[in-house]
Amino acid sequence: MNNENDLQVADQEHATAEPDTPRVSELDAARLGKPKALFWNRPIVSDWTFWFAIVLTTLGGGQSIYRTAQGYAGSSSAYSLSVGLGDIFFTAVLGPLMLAVVPALVRFLIRRATLKRKLAALPEDRVAGWKTDPVNTSHLRWWSESGWTQATHPPKSRKIGLAGMLVYGAMVLVIVGAFFAGYSSSTSSTQGQSFVGQSRSEPNPNASLAADVYFTDLMTSIDTFLAVEVDPEDLAGTFTRAGVAFEEVESNFELMNLLVENTTDPVEIGLNSEQFAAMEDYMAALESWVGVRANFYGELETCGMPTSGMVGACEGDAIDRYESALTDTTFPVVDTYEAFQATLQP
Repeated sequence: MNNENDLQVADQEHATAEPDTPRVSELDAARLGKPKALFWNRPIVSDWTFWFAIVLTTLGGGQSIYRTAQGYAGSSSAYSLSVGLGDIFFTAVLGPLMLAVVPALVRFLIRRATLKRKLAALPEDRVAGWKTDPVNTSHLRWWSESGWTQATHPPKSRKIGLAGMLVYGAMVLVIVGAFFAGYSSSTSSTQGQSFVGQSRSEPNPNASLAADVYFTDLMTSIDTFLAVEVDPEDLAGTFTRAGVAFEEVESNFELMNLLVENTTDPVEIGLNSEQFAAMEDYMAALESWVGVRANFYGELETCGMPTSGMVGACEGDAIDRYESALTDTTFPVVDTYEAFQATLQP
């Protein structure tokens, strides 16, 4: 319909045909436009992508920001709060958006193709009015003689609603709580004996706790990595399992190495100068050890071994090239670790 007379005619026909449906003159221009697929077309709490993003952000984001907050040990409260607000914003706002965008985009493309196919069906009569919706036969859709429109009855709701805001607010509270729980745990006093030895002057309890936690996590992940059993009948599986365990080693090493590099006064982490020098030697040796293995497992992944489950020519070449380096970087780690432990003895 292209003019007011057409609208009036449609409204007169509507009055006798569909008394419970809105008149066409009551519909806004947007609803009378060409149908188009939407990223979401229902109340947000009924949308599975919303819950997908909320659950993953709550579980994964909460754990991540907890550990991030632990890394602020030794920092001033003002600095931790200002940086923490940025972490909370990224996790609570950008996190759900990034998690939802891929499934929502895939669903949108499917919806667009489905909508185009179903709306190709024409009504039995071409008179403008409410017709059975070919997309959802339990609803009605406005036919404008020139084609189907966006208007449906009952209209689809896309409201976020109070329930959606409450669910999102609860997720934000979990993220904020995880941050402050992590920060509080990093500032609490340590219990039991610290790995850093007996000769403390005035250690910073925050940095000392972080050093203990990071060092313990690092050593535990190394033990787990070294405990991966070698199966001669399944070398690909052995390397794959070792590569997965090594990812934890690499992550924990980065945390501990960053703390050591940023330490200006060894006393803050409960070490004297001799102990700290031994720690630096150990971390330097471990850096080479970690670097060689990171490159090695990276090449195996590039070769496609985790996917193929086989050790082929590409993998064999990588093993031959790294065999010597894998061995050579081990001895300095053992020697420097023993030297560091010796400095901790009372």
